Amino acid sequence: MAPRFTMGRERGCGGIVMLWAMFCWEILGPGIDADDFRYHSTPSEVLWSLCLDGCVRHCEVPQLFTLWILSDSMQNLRHAATEAFQRLGLKQRQMGYQELGELDVVETPQPQWFHTLQVRRLRAQRGRSNSDPLGGKNFQPEFQWNTGLQFGTANSYLNLEKLGEGAYATVYKGISRINGHLVALKVIRMKTEEGVPFTAIREASLLKGLKHANIVLLHDIIHTRESLTFVFEYVQTDLAQYMIQHPGGLHPWNVRIFMFQLLRGLSYIHSRRILHRDLKPQNLLISYLGELKLADFGLARSKSIPCQTYSAEVVTLWYRPPDVLLGSTDYSTALDIWGAGCIFIEMLQGVPAFPGVADVFEQLVKIWRVLGVPTEESWPGVSELPNYKAEWFLHCKPQQFRDVWKRFEQLPYKTEDLAQQMLMMIPKERISAQDALHHPYFNTLPPPVMQLRDTVSVFKVPGVRLETEVSDIFSPNRRMKSFLMPQGKCW
Repeated sequence: MAPRFTMGRERGCGGIVMLWAMFCWEILGPGIDADDFRYHSTPSEVLWSLCLDGCVRHCEVPQLFTLWILSDSMQNLRHAATEAFQRLGLKQRQMGYQELGELDVVETPQPQWFHTLQVRRLRAQRGRSNSDPLGGKNFQPEFQWNTGLQFGTANSYLNLEKLGEGAYATVYKGISRINGHLVALKVIRMKTEEGVPFTAIREASLLKGLKHANIVLLHDIIHTRESLTFVFEYVQTDLAQYMIQHPGGLHPWNVRIFMFQLLRGLSYIHSRRILHRDLKPQNLLISYLGELKLADFGLARSKSIPCQTYSAEVVTLWYRPPDVLLGSTDYSTALDIWGAGCIFIEMLQGVPAFPGVADVFEQLVKIWRVLGVPTEESWPGVSELPNYKAEWFLHCKPQQFRDVWKRFEQLPYKTEDLAQQMLMMIPKERISAQDALHHPYFNTLPPPVMQLRDTVSVFKVPGVRLETEVSDIFSPNRRMKSFLMPQGKCW
């Protein structure tokens, strides 16, 4: 039975409102709890509550506002309307009403690195959010999830933005139309006379067989007449950009986590007799969690025959070992260990270990100032290397690392010891990646990190996480803004 409405001293809002209230009661009565009316102290509030319930369920927003302005008592009406909408699971917005669950998703702040595509149904156009990989652009109807699309076809991926360009390739941030995942598209331009660059063939052949948590994952390969496209997992930044964003050296704990992952990835490829041959911070990708991944295998080689010789023109100059600088082509996994040792010091110091400027000669001088000029007594066979000329270099004695790089004075001795074993002048004396993983320097990491499967990230182990960098402590907003900076290289 419908309640009786006695207006008393309060003037009614018109016969049309009373008729609408009666209609709402007949239509909505079975779904309305009588206890709802206890929230209102006056009959007019009950009336307006019932009217608004009916408006929301059966009327458009303009009609709702028509009823809104009919009231003689705006304050009572607003109060009644707010409670009516709350009971229906709605929240008031500036230009209308929206479901609570839907609104909560939009208003919940998401970190910059959260890249899962959020599909929302909004009545009003909204600005770009941090979690929107489409950047606020409307790709309808050309952009649709289509599980029927096949891998290996160009229309299965959509370019979102250009990340960088090199001599042979351009890298784009993209999205898969098959499953909606963000990807990095490395588009290699094809030359009519030369065909596919040999570095691309080498990179594809090696990466297809490498499945490791610390190696960038190759999802797909697309071959057309004009280009060859590698589809990689999308990683937010690289170690070079991370160090630029945090100058003066990284947190010692974070350096330990990065080094463990770097050596873990090297141990994996070295066990398969693969040399990376181009280790540098730009080729070490860093995810938002802190996962480090080896990338850019364009110069990598499979060392299937132990005595095989290779080119000496490998590795960026700053990270090239002295034996290769002197012209040696008979190198092995120690080549990568030297580069990793240079990166180790650069993370601690905040500056490159041996920043040569001009040529090979200057690079060797930088190294000799720390390790000393080699002789036949200290390095048997060094005089037979093509670029060795004893008269070119002034005699220098070896120095302690802590006397050259002052950061080592603030850290335990085992930190300096690991760096020294990685930067031994004689290649055969350098520590291997597998042995380095068991160095006392990593004893403070949780023991389970040593038993992880190849495809499992170290961040799955409780207690493994990045600490706040010093620069972030003094600039609280820096940590969020750092991921907004342009990436040096993404794959």
